[in-house]
Amino acid sequence: MIRVNAVVEGQAEETFLQECLARHLAGFDVALTPRRVEFGRKKGRIYRGGLIVYAKLRKDVVNWLKQDTKALVTTMVDLYALPSDFPGRSQGARIKDPYQRAALLENAFGQDINSKRFIPHIQLHEFEAILFTDISTLAKYYPHHAGGVQNLVAEATQYASPELIDEGNTTAPSKRILREVPTYDKVVAGSVLAIELGLPLIRSRCPHFDEWTGRMEQLAQPPP
Repeated sequence: MIRVNAVVEGQAEETFLQECLARHLAGFDVALTPRRVEFGRKKGRIYRGGLIVYAKLRKDVVNWLKQDTKALVTTMVDLYALPSDFPGRSQGARIKDPYQRAALLENAFGQDINSKRFIPHIQLHEFEAILFTDISTLAKYYPHHAGGVQNLVAEATQYASPELIDEGNTTAPSKRILREVPTYDKVVAGSVLAIELGLPLIRSRCPHFDEWTGRMEQLAQPPP
């Protein structure tokens, strides 16, 4: 079995990968272990979650590669609010197509880490984009905001893929949800809803996420 360690941005991503993607990949002889990025230590305690500066993410990835020399390492971090010091950030800012921008950033990330065991992945544009594969199900958890959820459904129909929803300060996927459902809780409802939607639906609407998942599915397969 191939082992893959995943450095992720927050608790919702960690739960989603552990409860959904890891179970799926197990059927392909791939053991996925997600862990939130470390952002600090105090009195022997490790604090995890959140991506403020690239150096923290880089350190976590490099350390895990060194500590577990038999495993690969991947990432799930948001394109939205990506740290300004992220490799390729300035060049990527000039690219309008989000898929091309993500590809450039992932390539720059991979070159900076410089390891054949590293699989960089940047989520377009953030975790909440996954929920827009069928945002109507949000009403199940927030029935008192049914009208707001319907507004989100109408917005989702304007995009060919949830991954194309922009990264504006007020129009990114999470910002849209919070505007219509102010009590939205990413850690609880976000991860549960993403798991409930299921990989087949998510992959059918999110090609960049699907490509990353497919790449990991092939890791344990013999070369042609």
